[in-house]
Amino acid sequence: MILPSERFRSIGWKAKINNESCNACKLCISKCPVNAISIIDGHIVIDEQTCLGCGFCAANCKQLAIKLSLQTPLKGKVQDYFIDGGLSVDI
Repeated sequence: MILPSERFRSIGWKAKINNESCNACKLCISKCPVNAISIIDGHIVIDEQTCLGCGFCAANCKQLAIKLSLQTPLKGKVQDYFIDGGLSVDI
């Protein structure tokens, strides 16, 4: 079985948690397709290496405690991601 993290890669977006707004309801944990979110010592933690930046967690957060931020600058044109006929994504 191919895991979602093996099929998709983030092109720079990552989820960030505001622990002051978060009530640790754990809804985001169940919505993450790659299991990048966990709870440690009562606080939600997002693993930036695993996070795809898909936004499912942020879209389902009733406290609006999760925001997506661009971690890697996007390139100018779609063609800039293609090198020698193949897709190249700098992460």
